Amino acid sequence: MYYFTIGMQGEVITKCLPSGKARLNDKIVELYSLSELLDPNTPVKIIKIERNKTIIKRINS
Repeated sequence: MYYFTIGMQGEVITKCLPSGKARLNDKIVELYSLSELLDPNTPVKIIKIERNKTIIKRINS
């Protein structure tokens, strides 16, 4: 079992439309974008965890 926390950062590896996959701590997981399309290689962070959904948003750099 893997544990993820709010604020954890990673990188999108497939398009999020709004769901997609990202790499967090060397694990590939299914995530959901808050409200925008995210392209691969976009840095993201977890902002909310609801039951079986992990919600992410783009990290502004």
